[in-house]
Amino acid sequence: MTNDTTTKAGLICEAIRAQIAAGRLLPGSRLSSAVRLAAAFGVSRGTIRDALLCLEQAGDIRRVGGHGFEVGGRDVTTARAETSTATLVANHLGREILLGTYRVGDRLPLAKALCYRYETSPTNVRAALGILLEKRLIQREGRGYLVGSPGPRPAAHRARQVAVLASPQQLTTMFGWRVSRAFLRGFERELTRYGVRTLRPIDPRTARPNVTAALSADDTLGILYPGPVSSVPLPDADQLAAHLVAARETGLPVVWRDRAGVSFEYPALAVRPAENLFMATTDHAGAGRRLGAYLASLGHRAVAFFGFFHGQEWSTERLNGFVQGFRAAAPADADVQYYHPAPTETASLDEGSHAVRRKELADSLQQLFRRHRFRTLDPFADMMWAVRRLQTRGNCYRRMAPLFRQALVRREITAWACASELIGTVAAEFLRAERVAVPRRISLAAIDNDVDAAVYGMTTYDFQRAQAGYLAAHCMLGDLPIPRTPDGTIQTPGRIVVRASTARPGGVR
Repeated sequence: MTNDTTTKAGLICEAIRAQIAAGRLLPGSRLSSAVRLAAAFGVSRGTIRDALLCLEQAGDIRRVGGHGFEVGGRDVTTARAETSTATLVANHLGREILLGTYRVGDRLPLAKALCYRYETSPTNVRAALGILLEKRLIQREGRGYLVGSPGPRPAAHRARQVAVLASPQQLTTMFGWRVSRAFLRGFERELTRYGVRTLRPIDPRTARPNVTAALSADDTLGILYPGPVSSVPLPDADQLAAHLVAARETGLPVVWRDRAGVSFEYPALAVRPAENLFMATTDHAGAGRRLGAYLASLGHRAVAFFGFFHGQEWSTERLNGFVQGFRAAAPADADVQYYHPAPTETASLDEGSHAVRRKELADSLQQLFRRHRFRTLDPFADMMWAVRRLQTRGNCYRRMAPLFRQALVRREITAWACASELIGTVAAEFLRAERVAVPRRISLAAIDNDVDAAVYGMTTYDFQRAQAGYLAAHCMLGDLPIPRTPDGTIQTPGRIVVRASTARPGGVR
């Protein structure tokens, strides 16, 4: 039958095709019965049969079983897989794994529990677990499943090392441990599962770009740039760009760990995304939105936000996201007040002498070791706690204390949010000195999850930097479990870590 748009059947054909093109009828979805279609279009069943026959001959639909039709698009099988219950269950479990609800080494619930949870059949659950096995997000353990890929797995090539585009000091510095150490820990742990054990540092400040360009797949798995660290001299934009361009020309995967935005750390550096270039980034705005929505959900209607703001950079992104998240979840009359030091004071803080800070740090650590009064079972964690305390008692406290006093005067403010966990610990020390009850009088939260956040019992937003290292490793291994964005970036899903410092206004929950 020909498609004559002047007949009723032809007009119905075009109407159904329009619904398919608009996405209202997906490939693989079942069409309504002829009786219902006849009622919907106000025509006879014979006219509907003629229209369906026309669509069937054109390949737009196809007959299923003895009666009934489904949309027949070019990718029916793929569309069915994407919309199947098993895939939906696999996507949900996979997201929980990436969010950290299930950590590496944790055992997944039994299949019966998953059937009850997702209200589906054992067949769908088995298929979902099979999808997660293919993505290497889980591994089989006896009659159950563990989170994490099995290892070590032989690599498909002979490469057994990673070129790290950074100075050796940048990989070992303690001041940058939140940025590089946790990231590298997750990165190295996952690569070790695959037999990759050697990191080969290349210092962009001293090595020539041809050193990077000489790398090959025979001896190198990929190239990593862990990102800038505050206490380490950085290569200038031209030096770093030359090495990144040379690395990209090798064809090896390049993973760039971007801590605070390319345009903020290197204003003159412009690196175009490519097939083998991955950017592991932190979603600062998303962290602010999640924390703002959380405080609004507790019932807070007036909050204060504290931070150092330098134009368009990470702390500003966190502030903007927080305001959006809070106002979206709170009533229209909710209020956000933000406090920050004057630009001149911020500049003097940033231009402080690193040598003096390192000397103070070394002295404090020596005293710490002599006393042997560790607050944790992890000496490194205890040292980092001492570092944060050292900074808390210094410039940051002096600059933030006047702002805290301004906010404390406003009795309607019931929650404080801080752009970083350092400012959060400063706020905790200030409130303790002022004998303000936390969280009965003021709820306190911060963005970033650090050792001292747990010491203070402070609610934080955890970016899961070790998980970012896990994803960076899989960029190089070629089996990234989540898609990257069109601009080449991957973002580790973060999570809120709720502790005792937050409560509903007027009293502890």
